[in-house]
Parts: sequence; C-alpha cells; structure tokens
Amino acid sequence: MAPPPPFASSNRKTKLRWPGFKESRRHNASAAADQFRQAVEILLSADEIDSLIVLTIDVGLADMAAVAKGICTGVIGARAVHGAGKTVLTCLMDEQIGRKPISASNERLPNYAFPENAARVLGKLAHYSEWRS
Repeated sequence: MAPPPPFASSNRKTKLRWPGFKESRRHNASAAADQFRQAVEILLSADEIDSLIVLTIDVGLADMAAVAKGICTGVIGARAVHGAGKTVLTCLMDEQIGRKPISASNERLPNYAFPENAARVLGKLAHYSEWRS
C-alpha cells in the first residue's frame, strides 16, 4: 500500500506537511516570513520538485514585505545548496507589492496577479523546454 500524500486535509483547510518543517503557532510577521523561507528552502532542495509557485494572499495577518523577504531568503539559501536551475514564480496578492517582481540577490522572481497566470506561464515554459530538447 502506498504511503499517504504529504498533506492532510480537514474542514476545507489543507495544510502542507513535510519532514523538517516546523509549524509555528505564533501569528506575527516574523513567523510568517520565517515559515515561507523555510518552506521555499525545503521545497527547492527536494529532488521531486522541478519548479515552484509561491502563493499567498494578504488578509491583514502578516507583513507582506517581510513575507516577500522571507521568500527571497529561502530562494537564496536553496540556490546556494541545491536549487540552482529550478524555476520559481510568485503570486503575492497584495496591494503594496502589486505585480512588481521581487528581488532575491541577483535574481528577480516574477510576481503574477493571479495564480492561474503563474501556472499558465509555467506550462508554457515546460512546453518550450520539451520543444527544445
């Protein structure tokens, strides 16, 4: 029998869980930013992951600038160790950030208004990659 998928769902909420992820009960900007940093580092370091779309919606519970910085820190950390060459797209639904790309060291991560746009671009990148090979 196959092991269950690495997530659990209950009451219309889905929580991703993976080895090494430390869930925090704190609800402040630094906790949210650190959780995004940690998640990005873990996912980009995983061999099973070829690309990543980071999605979050501002509902007033976190400092979105700190979350964006956490994402960038996670990308930089993962790129230094394992994640070079993996595509990272973002969808930070926030009025302050808008659709501006977010900077991670010398890399600019595209930021899309809606997750469907990011998924569409990722699909086109995959199609182009297949066409080139």
